[in-house]
Amino acid sequence: NDESRGTVATSWEQFSLNSSLYQEQTFALGYGRFLTKNWGPGSLYGGATAKYLRRSFGSFPEADNALIGNGLQVGAGQGDPVLQGRKSIGVPDADLGLLYRLPRFYSFGLQLANALQPNVAFDSRDDDTLPMALRLGMAYRTLLSVLTAQLETRRSPLGGQDQKVTIGAERWFPRLFAGDFAFRGALSGGNRDFRQATLGLSWRTRRIGIDYAFSLPITGVQGTQGAHRMSLSAKFGSTREQDESVEL
Repeated sequence: NDESRGTVATSWEQFSLNSSLYQEQTFALGYGRFLTKNWGPGSLYGGATAKYLRRSFGSFPEADNALIGNGLQVGAGQGDPVLQGRKSIGVPDADLGLLYRLPRFYSFGLQLANALQPNVAFDSRDDDTLPMALRLGMAYRTLLSVLTAQLETRRSPLGGQDQKVTIGAERWFPRLFAGDFAFRGALSGGNRDFRQATLGLSWRTRRIGIDYAFSLPITGVQGTQGAHRMSLSAKFGSTREQDESVEL
């Protein structure tokens, strides 16, 4: 973690439905670094992330007996053709990003997600392409709090573009010798009746961080108990002088 040499980060993310029924994994390796210090009044940073996306499903009765409406079986032992091919797929992908930071308080970000637009369909004859997403963000940061706003746009499966706006806030509470604690929340809204609320908690020391987030759809999906996400992060390398000054 050096401004002249940049920062390298790696992550692994997994989503599971009933442990073995359906799974998604994302393996990522990212690199970011300082680009120029006197680009207008602020500094410009850039980064890229190489990703490997994998999805798979297990064996279940519905795959061996295709159904048409109201549970009517087409025929015993006749499998659903969508679920009879390969049971896993892995594809490469990449994200690109820029960060422009002003000397005090404000920073602006631009991200191009799913830049390779990979096809994640189980059957090679089908098309299940991940659409490219463009995200624009702004943050107002003080020593202990952050206010953020983000606009996201991507191709809609129904044609046209889907837009989503997210507004969030976080507050840190330093505790000497016990690490720092944070609370955060966000509200998201978009077209096609998308509404979502998110709450989160964090704990971190100079080297270790644990983050938890709970998101709940407000409209659209019914009968859900929301989604839980947890992450563990570890930092390596020397601490910059300005970071040590902030900690003191």
